[in-house]
Amino acid sequence: MKKLLLLGMFVTCIGSASAQGPTISLVGNSPMINKGTIDMEVLTQVIQQKQEEVKQHVFRNTIIKEFNDHSYLDHLKNYTTYSFIYHLMDIMTSGKNKTVITKKIIQDASEFAYIYGMVMYVQQNYKANKVLVALDDKFSIGPNFIEAAKVRVNQNDRQSNVTIPPDIKNFNLMIDLCYDIVVHDDNLHPGFTFSADLDDPTFKTWYDADNVYLVERNKAGPAGQPKFDAEKTSIQFLLQQFTAKIKQAGQLLQALKTLSNSPDHNLATATTTLLSTYGDLSASDLQAKINELISKFDGSIPADQKFTLNSAYNTIKDNYDQYKPLYTFYTQLQKSDFKDFTLTQDQYYALKAITLDFLKLVRHQFKNDVVGSVLDFLIENTIVEYNSNSTNNPIPEKTATINDKGYIYIDIDALVSAIEQHFAPSDKKAVYVSVFFSLGTNQASFLNKNSLATDNNGNPKSLGNLYYASEKIGIKYKFWNWRYTHSFQPGENFNYYNKPGTYPRSWLRPQQQPTISDVYIMFYGSGLLYNLVNLKSEDKFNYAIAGAGLGITFFNGLSLNVGLACPYTDKRFKGENTFVNFGIDIPIIDYIAALAKK
Repeated sequence: MKKLLLLGMFVTCIGSASAQGPTISLVGNSPMINKGTIDMEVLTQVIQQKQEEVKQHVFRNTIIKEFNDHSYLDHLKNYTTYSFIYHLMDIMTSGKNKTVITKKIIQDASEFAYIYGMVMYVQQNYKANKVLVALDDKFSIGPNFIEAAKVRVNQNDRQSNVTIPPDIKNFNLMIDLCYDIVVHDDNLHPGFTFSADLDDPTFKTWYDADNVYLVERNKAGPAGQPKFDAEKTSIQFLLQQFTAKIKQAGQLLQALKTLSNSPDHNLATATTTLLSTYGDLSASDLQAKINELISKFDGSIPADQKFTLNSAYNTIKDNYDQYKPLYTFYTQLQKSDFKDFTLTQDQYYALKAITLDFLKLVRHQFKNDVVGSVLDFLIENTIVEYNSNSTNNPIPEKTATINDKGYIYIDIDALVSAIEQHFAPSDKKAVYVSVFFSLGTNQASFLNKNSLATDNNGNPKSLGNLYYASEKIGIKYKFWNWRYTHSFQPGENFNYYNKPGTYPRSWLRPQQQPTISDVYIMFYGSGLLYNLVNLKSEDKFNYAIAGAGLGITFFNGLSLNVGLACPYTDKRFKGENTFVNFGIDIPIIDYIAALAKK
């Protein structure tokens, strides 16, 4: 009760300062309260804003829910993909600065492409006799585990005949195995900060709970774990081999860039021409161009540059055509201190190619194709602006060369809007009981004949319906409170309706933010500090009201409720004046904040 009185005094002071709220007078023998007037324009704007927030919140949780509702044994659910999509949706729905949002999305997308690119390499170099079998024989990984994991769709009936292959679990295990290798080996991720995540307790709790490789290794026990360890060593060798080839590809490209600045004008021109078509060349064409350079300008090319050109090409030539998108993406990948990720034109298209390859796998893995749709929208709303390497001025994409830097931008507004339209449907406080002070609109339907209105002649008449705005001040009892239970990070303990003698609860991974914060019953008074505003009738109705009801609160404070209420008339509550009340309310603080900005 003390908190309620303090809140009332606070609102009284604010309202007095803005000439909109109630005022209190302590002059004379009897204190008096003068009711304030509700600004309906402000109230309507805040309610509309919160309704938009609800829709945005729903589409975010629609995606996260798909992961939580499935097992990694029968759906695309692995830590690597889950964390990427989770952070993507989190930054889009909670970020405020568009530059920061873009930078974070590009960084996360690049890190995910880095891991998936390695999985692509592992698939193509995985020998048929290399089979990992878990202790309970759930996993059998063959040489084409990515292809085997793709959904089978009946083209004649795309909606009802989608088959998710059982081999999806093998992909889940392999991509998380690659992630586990990379996150623990700093030599495998230059330019990224995977290993730094291990120092974060929240990351570690979620990682240990959802990384499929770690989960299955733990299940295997001492007898089965050596199989997992041996497989990890084998895959780690492949990733080290791939990293070495990336380094060689980088050395080849750097050698060509060095020659493009040669004092020999003809050599520089020929090399620059080669670089302008570098991303389009096949392995045989690239070899022919390199041999032509060495043969034609033998005297102008230093011996160490010749050695680099030959040795680097010989290292990567066997699978250059197959892995060119990976090589061009990883080679010289770097972060810019100024504009997010700085990529060459070829690196950007290589990143896009890797993402599109993943899209082939992810299609139809979830209801509404949630992951595939999000990534599709991300690609569609990504913009690249190229700057000349020599002048640093913007240039058209068609004339950009491999030396020109491409700065990536994401149209955040368009991206969020596209996802919302596709998916949206056509704290740790006050765990159980709380006081509340809200403002909102109400629809009253009277149950009986009454004498609460007058006709044009001043004679009593009965009100049937009334649409009005008013405050509600009272107490809520929350018998479901998802806002509280989902406010804890992985590994944090909490108690909520725990039985005596039971352990505290905790989450193993980040939880989706609940769209509905709580379900409650309430007891309240209205018309105490603000005049009731009649919105759809000329009937005079400005009584104090007492009511009780059932309601739900959304994550942003928007509340919907229904109950019974009765006005206080003639110094008492009369049963014939009882009405059913439907209310839409917002917290008083949101109203005051909006009023101050008006």
